[in-house]
Formats: sequence, structure tokens, C-alpha cells
Amino acid sequence: MIKARLKKIIFKLSKKKTIITDSKDLVSSQILDSLSIMMLISEIEKQFKIKVKMSKFSINDFKSVNTIEKYIKRNAKNYK
Repeated sequence: MIKARLKKIIFKLSKKKTIITDSKDLVSSQILDSLSIMMLISEIEKQFKIKVKMSKFSINDFKSVNTIEKYIKRNAKNYK
């Protein structure tokens, strides 16, 4: 369920309309750029009720649907 929601958000934010797989690198495949990553973080905070701390931000947590899902599960109490 988390992955489906993430893919929907990413597809909406992406300028490059392509198939988004769970392990595809969203940055190197140019699905997301720096602005869309910030918009993605904002959507994740709203939809999953978490706060992404910029002081601890790592792009590695947002490289793929799989890594974003792990980040959400680690940081959202209701998704553990």
C-alpha cells in the first residue's frame, strides 16, 4: 500500500512520464529532480504524518520507491 501511494505521488510530480518500478533510481533516471524531491518530501510529510528532518536528510533515503518505503516505515509510528 505504501509503495502504490508513493508511485502515484512520484508519477504526479515527475515531468518524465515513465513506468516507476520499486528499485528504479529516481534521480539518475531523471524521474525526479531537486525541486520534485522537495515536493515529494512535502507530500510524504502530509500523507504519512511524518517530519523529514533536513539536518539528517540523505538523498539515499529517497533514491527509489523501496528506499522511500523503508524511510517511512522507520519514521512513521503507524507504519511500523
